[in-house]
Amino acid sequence: MKVNISNTDKDYYLKKELYRLLKKDDKIFEFIQNICLDGLWFWDLEKPENEWMNPMFWKTLGYNPDEMPHNPSAWQDIMNKDDLKLAKDSIEKHLSDENHPYDQIVRYRHKDGHIVWIRCKGKAIRDENGKPVRMLGVHNEITSFKNNEFRYKSLIEGTNVGTWEWNVQSGATIFNERWAEIVGYTLEELAPISIETWMKLAHPDDIEESGKRLNACFERKSEFYEFEARMKHKNGHWVWVYDRGKVFEWTEDGKPLWMYGTHQYITQRKLKEEELRISEEAFRGNFENAAIGMAIISPKGEWIKVNQKVCEIVGYPEKELFKLTFQDITHPEDLLIDQALLNEVIDGKRSHYQMEKRYFHKEGHLVYIILAVSVVKDTEGKILYFISQIVDISKRKKQEEEINYQKNLLASFYNLSPVGIALNDYETGRFIDVNDKLIEPTGYTKEDFFALSYWDVTPKEYENLDAIALKQMEENGSCETFEKEYIRKDGSRYPVSLQGVVVKDTAGKKLIWSLVRDISKEKEAERKLKEAISNFQALLDASTQVSIIATDTEGQITFFNSGAEKMLGYKAEELVGKYTPAIIHLPEEVENESKVLSEKYSKKISGFETFVYEAQIGQPNTKEWSYKSKEGHIIPILLSINKIADENTITGYLGVATDITELKKVEKEIRSLLRITENQNDRLKNFAYIVSHNLRSHSGGISGLIELLHLEYPNLVNNELTTLLNSSVESLKQTVEDLAEVVKVNLAIEESQQIQLSKVIEKNIKSLSSQIHKSGIKIINEIPDAVYTQGISAYVDSIVLNMITNAIKYKSEDRASFLRIYCEEDTSTTTLFFQDNGLGIDLNKYGDKLFGMYKTFHRHDDSRGIGLFITKNQIESMGGTIKVESEVNIGTTFKIIFKK
Repeated sequence: MKVNISNTDKDYYLKKELYRLLKKDDKIFEFIQNICLDGLWFWDLEKPENEWMNPMFWKTLGYNPDEMPHNPSAWQDIMNKDDLKLAKDSIEKHLSDENHPYDQIVRYRHKDGHIVWIRCKGKAIRDENGKPVRMLGVHNEITSFKNNEFRYKSLIEGTNVGTWEWNVQSGATIFNERWAEIVGYTLEELAPISIETWMKLAHPDDIEESGKRLNACFERKSEFYEFEARMKHKNGHWVWVYDRGKVFEWTEDGKPLWMYGTHQYITQRKLKEEELRISEEAFRGNFENAAIGMAIISPKGEWIKVNQKVCEIVGYPEKELFKLTFQDITHPEDLLIDQALLNEVIDGKRSHYQMEKRYFHKEGHLVYIILAVSVVKDTEGKILYFISQIVDISKRKKQEEEINYQKNLLASFYNLSPVGIALNDYETGRFIDVNDKLIEPTGYTKEDFFALSYWDVTPKEYENLDAIALKQMEENGSCETFEKEYIRKDGSRYPVSLQGVVVKDTAGKKLIWSLVRDISKEKEAERKLKEAISNFQALLDASTQVSIIATDTEGQITFFNSGAEKMLGYKAEELVGKYTPAIIHLPEEVENESKVLSEKYSKKISGFETFVYEAQIGQPNTKEWSYKSKEGHIIPILLSINKIADENTITGYLGVATDITELKKVEKEIRSLLRITENQNDRLKNFAYIVSHNLRSHSGGISGLIELLHLEYPNLVNNELTTLLNSSVESLKQTVEDLAEVVKVNLAIEESQQIQLSKVIEKNIKSLSSQIHKSGIKIINEIPDAVYTQGISAYVDSIVLNMITNAIKYKSEDRASFLRIYCEEDTSTTTLFFQDNGLGIDLNKYGDKLFGMYKTFHRHDDSRGIGLFITKNQIESMGGTIKVESEVNIGTTFKIIFKK
């Protein structure tokens, strides 16, 4: 037997085992606090002068733990004062809001004088009222990390870009001097610095998009935050910066903690994107650090030099890219245009060009770019190389596709919405646009609506509701869903459910989008439901012929109708809330049913569960039981039990029982009659076989006598009377054969089986191939191999044969004939169609005689009128039906419906 062990943190057995060991063995805790952490502290918030620091706390800072007191002032005195203020503020925020983490990086002064960087984390322990009473914290030394960070910052400052660090959770922000310099300030002028500093300087139109891109990083949808933004310079003008950052640290619960990034001044690039070229010295200075792809291309298309951004865009390392040409990675559809423009530059017809094109990424997907190409020539005018600027616009393209998709989706929703949608002027209420669904119940045309306002279609008594909705939209931007009525063009009314939201167009004009749903059917259904509930309750109360008993989930009786009182002799108050249905059941029946169900479902089922188990699992059933009345009478009943559920939660069970005493008596009589009928049917079969056999013998005898008469008196062969007698005998023989066939159909007992229809049809087509070829009819078999039906094989074979031969026999000589055989299926039946374009049948004239014996409707020498009669008998003997649709000189379709 396979044992599944949950691997979640909550259930993992090793975690539980560790918790038990921590409680049992102090050495484990000592190991954790001395080895795994650089410091541990526990603070009494009710007596804040008391705080315990473990030995590692002081050893990390170079002090002897035995000499250090257990109070906050001991560590506060050696912490950087600016950091101490930040730490205190962060602790206060955490104590007032447990969702605000205490996670602070601070500087301590080591005993020997150097700075020790510590990351300090803490969690308040609260009493049952949520009041913080203790605080537990840990220290992790990060001095080497910070030293690396300083080196990193020095490197960044050498690139002359602004840098920023942001604690996303606390809002604390650190900018370098270059960051401030880009916008014309010093850091001192911007102090105190926080995330609000950026918000105040950023262009209002950029904040929303910046927020979206930040959220993409926070939700791990994007690794980097990248955005070109405008910042307000100290002098009042706007400067452009390329803002790029990444989340480098996350909280334990997966929230972004520290984010680092750069601000690159790009105002000149933004203003001078169309300049032909820059000086070689300036190009070298910006080539590697450019925020866009930069490449030097040989006249043959070879990559001479690329910056890292180009490698990122196309996915190739520099060495691999140098083995390729730009033609190798350009989409073929773009290459002709690109090459043509490049040739114009080579021919001197233009100095540069710009185009959108597609590169093949190393991984195979397409990269959309804007390519700007200019040429560099020597003093003699010979082309040295081309300079390409490559801007990756894949994200923009994807966004454009998404916008177009959303537009199309919105248009589809608007046009195909099952709910009415309207756009109104906020001030006047005039309809500006409406979809077809809104107009549908009104009687107006769309043009009519554009001349109306929502006041025109609202009855006076609902104006107060509209006024409330407008007030909600003014205050909140939207209104709650409410119900009112609309006035149709003919003056009648219908109920609607309405909800609106305020928007602004590009000019800032206020508009209202409304969803208007016609709830006429819902209101009518609500009325009918209330009426049905009322009628049902009355039915329960008035039903005296049926016992209706309800229970709760434990089996206690909760409802006992008048029919149950009449049947069982109990009053409702005697049983409701006091007994289970066991009081009216025979114990031996309950025990037997319990055994049956236990065996059926392979589990122990007993007691009240015996009655309701199948209803409980979604298989309500009706069974025969016996009730025991108050006086002790045994009453045979038919009991149906169903569950009572409220939003898929079972709240009880309902048992409906009918007294079947009289039915049992009738059932006994029916069994007796069936035995008599079976005997009579057997005698009838014997009679049918005898009649069929004797008629065949006598007709054969008469035929033999006529042959002897012809031999004895040859001159009578051509005698008119003899000829008529011979014809009558032949007709008698044919009639006997037909009757024998009918008897065989009606009295034959054969086992039904699964029959593959396509196989039967192909067999008959093959056996009739000579007739089919001779007649020139085209047989089209569209029956899939997977279609089966239940029936008697010989009958199905005979039916198909008769349908095909009829189509051949009654084909039209005026057109190319066909017989199309196809089928349709549902859950319980398979319908077989035989559709031809033959002579057709006048159903108005012959419809009631179509399947009669010896009924013919066309002048054919071999038409006997027995085929359809036998076919109908064969179909009906298998529980099926046959139908026909026909039109004279158009064709006939026979529909044969088999049970599955």
